[in-house]
Amino acid sequence: MDNISIPIDRYEIHKSLVREDIITHPVVRECSTKRIQIEDDFSQNRPYLKRIKRCGYVNECPICSYIQDRKLFARVQPHVNLLKENGGDIHLLTFTLRHNKFHSHRELKELLHKSVQNIKTTYPFKKFYGVKDRLFSLHQYEDCWNPDTGFHPHAHIHIGTTTKTSKEEIESMMKPEWVKVVSKFTSNQSMIPSLENGADIQIGKDDPFYIEQKSLEKKTEDFFRKSNEMFHEYMEHRKKHKSIPTDILEMSLVQFHSSAATGKTPLEPTWFQRMISALKTIYRNCINRYRVHLRVNKKHPIYPQLQNIQQSQ
Repeated sequence: MDNISIPIDRYEIHKSLVREDIITHPVVRECSTKRIQIEDDFSQNRPYLKRIKRCGYVNECPICSYIQDRKLFARVQPHVNLLKENGGDIHLLTFTLRHNKFHSHRELKELLHKSVQNIKTTYPFKKFYGVKDRLFSLHQYEDCWNPDTGFHPHAHIHIGTTTKTSKEEIESMMKPEWVKVVSKFTSNQSMIPSLENGADIQIGKDDPFYIEQKSLEKKTEDFFRKSNEMFHEYMEHRKKHKSIPTDILEMSLVQFHSSAATGKTPLEPTWFQRMISALKTIYRNCINRYRVHLRVNKKHPIYPQLQNIQQSQ
């Protein structure tokens, strides 16, 4: 049995992905569907004899990826406590692109990744979040989707810092710098963000769990709600029309994704295409976009205190 509480929507997402054969690995398909006995349960005389069997494939399973992220956030808690004791604060930096439903998803993702990597090398970023101020950072890429606006890739950098610089001063330099950085990697004005909406900085976060608890759960809930509605619509259509030729569905999907990849204006997607797109987006979010990367700055003046705490534990 796990000591991590997993939201029910994670199980529902897993079922949907298995149902539509988006998850194909046999072990991942069976994740959390069986219970097993292990020797450790008997040796410690625990009140339960069976625990849920997890697949452990964190790069393929939305359930196991959630468990891994929760363990990572637990590791960050000592960093947060130390930061607060030394008068530090947590900043949430969000970087986004201008987008519409005709943009290529791959092109948006590549542009976002290049821009985020570059913004971290710029003078404003180093000035406010350099080695003398930044104790740790959590990097996370997210990817929203809906039928009206298409894909919306964006990135979060959650920084634990001891800087005393005001939000207004940071924004005055970071916002125009983000627009400048994105413009270096594309000449497509429809992807270059505006000065007001491209970068967002929030200061005074209580803890680094905000992204996972608020943003992740809300977005996966929205994704599942939309895809579930599409699935019921699909089943109602199946009942009325008895069956749909598989070759027609496959050809329709190929045409739809091909037009999206080439950047050409696609035809209005059908309910079936929207359902599959939503499910695949959920899958990518759970196993890739929501992977959180922790980076600790060992050159920060208070880092030795963190080492002492870890050694004592």
